[in-house]
Amino acid sequence: MRMNINMIGGSGRSGTTILRKIFDQHPDIATVPEWRFLVDPDGLLDFYSTFELCWTPYLYDVKLKRLEKLLRNVGRNNYFGAASSYFLKRLGWRKKVPFRLAPAYSEVLHTQQCCRDYKILVGQLLDDLTEFRFNGQWFGKKFLEKNGFRYGYPDHEFELAEIFRRFYRGIVKSVLNYQDKKHYLEKNTWNILWFDKTLEILPESKLIHIYRDPRDVVSSYMNQPWCPSDPAQAAKYYKDIMQQWWKIKKIIPQESFYEISLELLVSDPETTLRKLCEYMNINWDNSLLKIDLTGSHSGRWKNNLTHNQQKLVCGILENQINELGYE
Repeated sequence: MRMNINMIGGSGRSGTTILRKIFDQHPDIATVPEWRFLVDPDGLLDFYSTFELCWTPYLYDVKLKRLEKLLRNVGRNNYFGAASSYFLKRLGWRKKVPFRLAPAYSEVLHTQQCCRDYKILVGQLLDDLTEFRFNGQWFGKKFLEKNGFRYGYPDHEFELAEIFRRFYRGIVKSVLNYQDKKHYLEKNTWNILWFDKTLEILPESKLIHIYRDPRDVVSSYMNQPWCPSDPAQAAKYYKDIMQQWWKIKKIIPQESFYEISLELLVSDPETTLRKLCEYMNINWDNSLLKIDLTGSHSGRWKNNLTHNQQKLVCGILENQINELGYE
């Protein structure tokens, strides 16, 4: 079965969310949450990549349990946790507390509503990854942790890739059938950092990489709970993300990704979006032009960073600024 699987990715704070909102207006594109089970630690690609380098029975059991926990968390609609996270964000408290106050992945809502077969597919995946179970314990088990292990030794290049391919395509098929849509489009910020591995599992997938003036990205990073607040650290954080993407970009097929800038999207939305639709084999629809793009905050770094901070950030990101075509 071959299907179109389109993905949006970027460095974070680069326009991925607004691009997803734009395409949410399209009548033929399914709506899915930012369920990060593909790219997050303990997710599908983490599990897949681990055994490329090393396999032990204990490592396999630990990684499989962690994968199961992440998948179950993504599928659990925790409305109380999501509400708590929302109000903490609005109050500006998320960066002020030294610990997380909401359950893991509580912001991922409506998984069951947009993919009715999610729990069934997760159960099938876990069964496919488990060759047999046995009762026992390792020295590294936690105090009072239950005994019991899942064993598996799948061939990484073929069997493991096929297991994950079947699971992910099942998710896509379920989403499209239930929502009666033609196209699947998923947004996860760091799809760019895993896209070489994504293509090993899903060779039909296409990536839209949206980027932005690196200095604006850094300025925005400094206000995020998942980024450094220090401008030099935030610049290094961004620089390394882009360096990694450029390494990946060299080894994947050119037709597997398409890059646009947020500034071009804002200045000429129709032309830019028509090109994206053509690339993804999606028919044009005027509803894509309904989103207001005036709040993109282009050039915010000039106001948010002091003169010394601007010099510091520009020095660290000189290559990235030039490579992306910014002055």
